[in-house]
Amino acid sequence: MAQQILDPPTDDFFDEDRKIVEHLLAELGISFKKRNEARSRPEVNPSDAVNFSPPRLHQSRAQALQRIRKWVKMKLMLSQTAIVYDSGLAFERMDKDFLCSISRYFNNALNGPFMEATTRIIRLRHDFPWAVYAMLDFLRNGSYYMYPVLQQQYPRITMLDLHVHCYIVADKYDIPALANYAAVNYLRIVADVLALDWKFDDPDFYDESENLPCVNYHYWDMCAAAEVSRFLDSVVLLWRNTASSHDALRKVVLEMIMACFIKLMRLKSFQFVFHTFKEFRWDLAESFGEDGLEMSGRKRKENGYNSRTSTPTPLLKPIPTPETTPGSALIKVTVAPVLSYAREVYNGTRKYPYTAPIVPGTSCIGRVAALGRDSTSLKVGQLVYADATIHSRDNPDDIILHGLTAGASTGSKKLMEEVWRDGTYGEYTLVPLESVFALDEKRMKELGYGEEELATMTKYLCVGGLRDINLQAGETIVVAPATGAFGGAAVACSVAMGASVVAMGRNADSLARLEETFPRVKTVRITESVEDDVAALQAAAGGRAIDAVFEVSPPQAAKSTHVKSCILALKRGGRMSLMGGIQEDYPIPLRQVMRKNLTLRGTWMYNREQVLALIKMVETGILKLGKQGGMRDMTVFGFAQWEKAFDHASDNAGWATTVLMRP
Repeated sequence: MAQQILDPPTDDFFDEDRKIVEHLLAELGISFKKRNEARSRPEVNPSDAVNFSPPRLHQSRAQALQRIRKWVKMKLMLSQTAIVYDSGLAFERMDKDFLCSISRYFNNALNGPFMEATTRIIRLRHDFPWAVYAMLDFLRNGSYYMYPVLQQQYPRITMLDLHVHCYIVADKYDIPALANYAAVNYLRIVADVLALDWKFDDPDFYDESENLPCVNYHYWDMCAAAEVSRFLDSVVLLWRNTASSHDALRKVVLEMIMACFIKLMRLKSFQFVFHTFKEFRWDLAESFGEDGLEMSGRKRKENGYNSRTSTPTPLLKPIPTPETTPGSALIKVTVAPVLSYAREVYNGTRKYPYTAPIVPGTSCIGRVAALGRDSTSLKVGQLVYADATIHSRDNPDDIILHGLTAGASTGSKKLMEEVWRDGTYGEYTLVPLESVFALDEKRMKELGYGEEELATMTKYLCVGGLRDINLQAGETIVVAPATGAFGGAAVACSVAMGASVVAMGRNADSLARLEETFPRVKTVRITESVEDDVAALQAAAGGRAIDAVFEVSPPQAAKSTHVKSCILALKRGGRMSLMGGIQEDYPIPLRQVMRKNLTLRGTWMYNREQVLALIKMVETGILKLGKQGGMRDMTVFGFAQWEKAFDHASDNAGWATTVLMRP
């Protein structure tokens, strides 16, 4: 990258200060023009966050340097992005346009309604630091290698392991070029390892004194066994960090292992991996054919049948139609919504727990095809809404989202693995009776709603959080952030419930559309200044007390200050509904919560009564759906176009856009 050259900010520098700043800039690859080249002070856009003015001689050295640093930061932020990793201990600067062109993840982060778009700082968390370092090395130079310092820190790590680590981060941050480079080089080494000719049949694998692998045979066999052992280490690493149903590299590795399976089974090291790692064993068994391998006297079964196999990417194929049992309903799917983050879930980026193979898809609009014998009110052929939230009947704490996540408890995982696994991206889906809601088809037609409009109801189920804090007509509520799919829906629901709304967000265009659609809505831009944001919220409320807050932040907003601003803006006795997806601990102004008698109420999803309340709001015409309610775009894809549907949903995330799929 060419060295940047900046005009000197002023001639009023202290000499010592100038030397310090020039040294700092040199480390960043930036230099000042020579004094005789500087014709004027650099121009600064008034709209920029930093308004540079030269330090005066009477100012302290610290004040002068503070202004200089702000000015330099402003200049850098015009084209540069900082990537922070290793728990904040390391960072790299990279060109923003280059990052956006090579990664859809970075493009969405830097151009979407997220904090990164404002700060130009991307924090990469929970990644192996050397994998991120290698990723950045690849982005700069087109390759990476085994770094000496890495080998010193991790003596057992191999190039196979590094390739797998890079493949994992490439998949997580959607960098196809890096994923392809890592996979190709990994498979090249694997092919060489599996081509080695080892002649032993059943060597002693464990040293009884240390319980570690040992080799007691010919030197060549020792070398071959060591290479195979390193390969198996990388296999374990790959299987632990990727989603079995959708990973292409896993599939190729399985094919290579199958080609020399008998040879590998002679090795106790391979036997150890085979019997210890369940997912690897299951995937390998399924790869050998429709019936799989016999293991411990049992065959793996999927929902009562074992004729299905997991695929590296979603695959359109026929499967047996589920049979109804007491307490269930078989729904013929007519249209199903696509989440904006569906691609990240099903390619493993978000690491949602679910049992594979799985039919994706959450809720749907459909018609009852068959009913369990204990059904007393639903009728075959009836138009219904099938909801994605499924509770255990004997323990409401065990919750899954149909076709999306198995939750965190042992009971919830059992629900998905053994009973309610397959979602709505199929011609038929089996759901619990309590997840089925009858719709007044005649009334919906009178309101002008077709199946596509009705399918958008899933966005408005944020009404659960609003009802949990008992939002009343005439009250003032802040929705933050309000420009996403669920935030915008919360604005619509709050207006329908009779409240005045202050919509808070970063995207000025999206905020303007909300004001245009809902006359009772006022908007506030998030500035990351708590004091300014609190004042803006109170001003937008028009002098009225702010009674409630609805929070629905995405995971990327973990470092944003808007939650604190909203808490401080609440009146005494105010309520706050927390339905967001922030996954990290968040600082709360506890003293203010205590002194103002505030109530913070968490809500994950909703209950049956709240869904029925939402349907009543729609049927009475209080809550408008589809274009009547302000949505601008509803795009429908067929199941065969699942990839386009996932991409379109990801690229058009927001309240005013809905992506649907039909069989």
